[in-house]
Amino acid sequence: MPAATSTRSIVATLLSLALIAGCNPNGPDPNREPGSPSDPAPTNSTPQHAAAVSGYTAFAIAEEVVGLGTAEARHGFTIQLVGQRCTVWADVGPWKFDELSPKTASASCPSREGQKLQWKCTTPDERGFSSIEICEREYLLSQGRLFLISTQSTTPQVIQIPVTDAEGAELEVLATRFPEVAQFLSRQRLAPTAKESPNP
Repeated sequence: MPAATSTRSIVATLLSLALIAGCNPNGPDPNREPGSPSDPAPTNSTPQHAAAVSGYTAFAIAEEVVGLGTAEARHGFTIQLVGQRCTVWADVGPWKFDELSPKTASASCPSREGQKLQWKCTTPDERGFSSIEICEREYLLSQGRLFLISTQSTTPQVIQIPVTDAEGAELEVLATRFPEVAQFLSRQRLAPTAKESPNP
């Protein structure tokens, strides 16, 4: 594979909310009252995100693409807030932001079957978050902070990997410990489990 597609590349360099929505990448100012009008205004955006930018959000988000421009491209988001974070990887893209507001951040992308894939994070106080909603299901971060969205089957699958902030989210490293990550990297169809099965 050419070097240009084998190395990690950042969509529009590194997309953080410092560029997307005027967010402080380290989280909100602890001395700022939530919803304060002193929040910075948007300073820049890229064409694919411009329509979704609405102003300040408490979340700092970095978007990364591995294998940009190839059929094997993987799209990842790292979502952070006051020292907390989680990471979402999908085997389909590009994604666009649906909402960037003080207490909410979300992005979506159509699957190969035309279904809407979406992740959404909310915070009650702009100082922490404990769960993430992916494809209309809520996942507790206490049970794992890495999520894989696979579209290799007719119904998109969401796999939650029980890793912590301290362990990071380097997929190639985690693939040696978690078969689901290895399958995701090889673009194999992930075996469904009770947790990922659709609600009846």
